Amino acid sequence: MFGGGGRDRDRDGEEWGDEEEGEEGSVPGTYEENGGRKKKAPKRRGIFAGLAMEVQWKHARKQLKIQMTFDVVMALVWGVVFVVILIGKRCPVGGYLGWCDGYNVGTASACLLCLTFCFSIFFDIKDLHASKASPRTRP
Repeated sequence: MFGGGGRDRDRDGEEWGDEEEGEEGSVPGTYEENGGRKKKAPKRRGIFAGLAMEVQWKHARKQLKIQMTFDVVMALVWGVVFVVILIGKRCPVGGYLGWCDGYNVGTASACLLCLTFCFSIFFDIKDLHASKASPRTRP
């Protein structure tokens, strides 16, 4: 049952690496050459496909520039709001029947919004840099 006397010994030898003729020098995991076949180059795009891709690329970059302009304006607005709030009068926590708590939350929100828009500007710049090359010049 477990040590069966060797009746499957020939089959085990083939499975576990008994080399046959012509395989003496082969290394496991290597492949032989494909008989001189060359890898085909990718099919080239047509003129109209390239022009359509360029139109899409220009539209996407235009939208990205508009979005970046919006992010810059909003970062400036919220930055100015945050500075004006910091320059203004202080409001103690819990003062004026809880209205100061809302004022302080608004101050923190102005700071976080300014940082968020600055973070968005960073990624807008990265996207503009990554999409700098026209699709016609890329392979």
